[in-house]
Amino acid sequence: MTSDPLNGRRTVAAAASGQSVGKALAGGLGPGVLLAASLACYNYYISRRRGYGLQTRYGVSEQVRALLRAVPSLGAPVIILTGMFSGIVTSTEAAGIAVVYTLAIGALVHRDLDIREVPAIVIRAARTSGTVLLILMVASSATYIFTVDLLPNKVSGSITALTDSPDAILLMMGVIFLVVGMLMDIVAAALMLIPVLLPAAVQAGIDPLHFVIFMAVGLAIGLATPPVGTCLFATAYVSKVPFERLAVAAIPFYVINIVVMILVAFVPQIVLWPADWLT
Repeated sequence: MTSDPLNGRRTVAAAASGQSVGKALAGGLGPGVLLAASLACYNYYISRRRGYGLQTRYGVSEQVRALLRAVPSLGAPVIILTGMFSGIVTSTEAAGIAVVYTLAIGALVHRDLDIREVPAIVIRAARTSGTVLLILMVASSATYIFTVDLLPNKVSGSITALTDSPDAILLMMGVIFLVVGMLMDIVAAALMLIPVLLPAAVQAGIDPLHFVIFMAVGLAIGLATPPVGTCLFATAYVSKVPFERLAVAAIPFYVINIVVMILVAFVPQIVLWPADWLT
């Protein structure tokens, strides 16, 4: 239910809107950390209140050993971020280097990856990429139709006729993002919404990067929200917990997510400051 700043879907949304992928990744850090910290605090509160958690306490030496074992795996995001923000490599090159690094760590360090499994992994990745490319192809055709029909101009005119307040416009768009996110995959939703709503946002004086990150947060929250709630259904299936029970238990998490989403809407510096500072 959180918004991952390194999510591949964020990259697609940034590319579709003409924004720098590096800035989009950096801009997602603020909302991502804010969401993670808020949910972690609530998890801690519930765990203490209900007595969840392991009774075994680990010493400092055991914690240090566990951290050291995790260091090689943590190198992948470091490679991506350092390479991109330093300008040494592009986002595509950083992703390729990270893939090779991850394969090497899995096969040589952790030894939980059999080299013979690599072809099957590549095939699965190709299928996933192919799905995204098909969505991009259809979305490009739809964007052309929208442009010819002047749909973005019509939507912009309709929205600005209701209000010229950027905050009010963001709130209206936020409702749209939540509803669409409940029904569609984030990639397809982003590619459908960006050409229609981005011009209206820019006309209202909203920073395009702020719009993209706000949209990604809203769609991500919608993805885990009933009635469809793809992420919630997957969690219920894996955990063997009835969907209805899980949906009720998730209500406080929805409230936290909505509060963070409103903060991101009204405080654009949460997005823009990390993007300006890191890129």
